[in-house]
Amino acid sequence: MNVLIIDDELEICILLQKILETQKLICETANSVCEAKKKIEHKEYNAIIVDLHLSDGSGFDIIKTIKNRKINSKIIIVSAYDSRAEKEKAKKLKVDHFISKPFKRQQIIEAIKTAL
Repeated sequence: MNVLIIDDELEICILLQKILETQKLICETANSVCEAKKKIEHKEYNAIIVDLHLSDGSGFDIIKTIKNRKINSKIIIVSAYDSRAEKEKAKKLKVDHFISKPFKRQQIIEAIKTAL
């Protein structure tokens, strides 16, 4: 099973990757909306972890791209931007999980196990 981690903070990408690799998952990272869209065009992922606030746009842009292309990846948002408005927008887009930063290791593991 492979997972795409989309976050503009390299440290978060590394942390998430280490957590997921303990679950025997193969991880790739993208640090921008542009890079993420390129990766999604060329490869299918079982799950995609998305931060909402990226250097070149919103994680919601990536989620909309995934939904418009009818990609079957499970979507997990991991973001410090966790207001009621963001959570409602995520719900409307049928995001599988929403995890607020800072997060605990177990939250990530449980979300990925439930999604996959």
